[in-house]
Amino acid sequence: MHFRSEVFLNTNDHIFDLSFNDILMLCNYARSNKFNLCSMIGGAESIRDLQESKSLFVEAYEFSIIESIFAIKKIFNALEKTFLTDQNLLGSKKCFINISSKMGLEMIDDIQNLEIPKFISRKNLIFNFDRRSIIISTKLVNNNNFEVDNFEEKINNIISKKVALIKKSKFLYSISGGITQKSIINLSDYGISPDYIKTGLFTIRVGELDSNLIKQINRLQVLEKEILSLMNKCIVKKHNYLNIREKHLTDFLNKA
Repeated sequence: MHFRSEVFLNTNDHIFDLSFNDILMLCNYARSNKFNLCSMIGGAESIRDLQESKSLFVEAYEFSIIESIFAIKKIFNALEKTFLTDQNLLGSKKCFINISSKMGLEMIDDIQNLEIPKFISRKNLIFNFDRRSIIISTKLVNNNNFEVDNFEEKINNIISKKVALIKKSKFLYSISGGITQKSIINLSDYGISPDYIKTGLFTIRVGELDSNLIKQINRLQVLEKEILSLMNKCIVKKHNYLNIREKHLTDFLNKA
């Protein structure tokens, strides 16, 4: 499949508990399909994750659950240490900062005070509003069994105020959580026109909030289903091997 827009394949390795070999598989899939690769970093100062991602030549990093300006500064410090001898490489790297909690939203109120180091381009710092997690964090629901579109009005109203601050500070932003044709229309109604949209394993650069974007998202969701099926087969294969090995050793020890 060919996509005109910039597309990132998100490894989500901390969510799926992927091994390095699993990540390599995703990396090869991304390269063969001409997708960029976005690596999930475990924490603001996770230099080990950054070093592993650097060795894979990823194009972007995703930092989850960031709740303070201080945490973003720690991200900058970790990037500086990781790319100490070749900071010029950071000029093209995208950094997705995940806003998924009430504290993360409050952090945006002080975003104008964030100083960007010279080795990072302002346009490559992207704040992602995880609508589903924000709905939970702001206690609009009391469990995980819900659909985002049932809270479109409330969550978009909350996000729109923060988006204005992001745009004022000339940063880019992304939206994730319950992205459908209906939600695209609702985003427009609240003046929310994201630079990127994250849907599952993929993040796509947004041109216009139109029917063509929905078609591209649907195509990516088809690909995501294929990837999840492949990953699931790998997990089942490893699980079966462990079961066989355990049974073999049990039988062997019983005979000893």
